[in-house]
Amino acid sequence: QDIRTRRLAQGVLDELSSLCEETGDLPAALAHARTAYRLERELFNEDLENRLRHLKLHFELERADKEKALQLLRNAELARVNRELEHSNAQLEQANEQKARLLQALEKQKRQLQRRSTRDALTGLYNRRHFDQELSRAFRASRRYDQRLGVVICDIDDFKKINDRFSHQTGDEVLKAVARLLARHCRKTDVVARYGGEEFALLLTGTPGESAFAVCEKIRSLVARHPWQRIHPEL
Repeated sequence: QDIRTRRLAQGVLDELSSLCEETGDLPAALAHARTAYRLERELFNEDLENRLRHLKLHFELERADKEKALQLLRNAELARVNRELEHSNAQLEQANEQKARLLQALEKQKRQLQRRSTRDALTGLYNRRHFDQELSRAFRASRRYDQRLGVVICDIDDFKKINDRFSHQTGDEVLKAVARLLARHCRKTDVVARYGGEEFALLLTGTPGESAFAVCEKIRSLVARHPWQRIHPEL
């Protein structure tokens, strides 16, 4: 409204300048012309500023649109990368779970192999190989630290007759029963092994001869009093 008013005023001043010029009043014509020119310049400058402002706004809007489009592309790319990353993480997690299961299986197999390499399959006692290794180690330690060391070798009397008369299965049950008695009545620090066939071996660390003899007599007495008829009525 202000601009329209000033443009109307400019037109009026132009008409007044022309009328004054026609009547010969040149000073008034010049004054009206100058005022009209000043209004024209003001309107021109304001119009120019408005155009520049509109152009700047247009450029800003275009830039905002481009940035928005670019941001949408970035978001789409980021979403795609995130999906790929989530997929990779899922695959990695699955691989880690498989790795953990594999390591557990390998550790279990390792323990089984270690047990098989040191244990007798029938009785569960240590085998001769492990006993010999422990005996060698304990013998060196006993000499170094001047400690007593007891070693016991024992076997089951007439074991061949048990196999021949009652079967090898009965003989195996006898071996396992004797093994349980030995393991149950020896210390945890002692090494109890099946040395071969019906022979067993005990490694009694820090045990002098008299004490080792007492251990042997205790075990002999336990075997003698054991209810073998539970395995076979005629045993």
